Amino acid sequence: MAYLAGIGGGMLFVPILSIIFEMPIFISTATSTAMIFFIGTYNASVRMAIGAINYPFGILIGIGAILGSLYGAKLSKKIRKPYLQFSVAVILIGLAIRMYFIP
Repeated sequence: MAYLAGIGGGMLFVPILSIIFEMPIFISTATSTAMIFFIGTYNASVRMAIGAINYPFGILIGIGAILGSLYGAKLSKKIRKPYLQFSVAVILIGLAIRMYFIP
């Protein structure tokens, strides 16, 4: 699932875009989402070509991704920059802890 969605790169895109390239956090989150879309589309195409996709599960992931990106884009415009940066940091730390303890 993570491979198809490009999630591994998404955890790196936001900090790299906002810290190294000094993009505003709301632009870096939107850019990261767009990058994940293209990576996911490519990966799904390759998986379809080799016949390694669970289509019902993929449709559910696609619906969730579309709704989540629409809601997330609207929400990121309403949240002030320090709160958005703090939220992204907490999520990344939480994911790092989860990845460390859960194989």
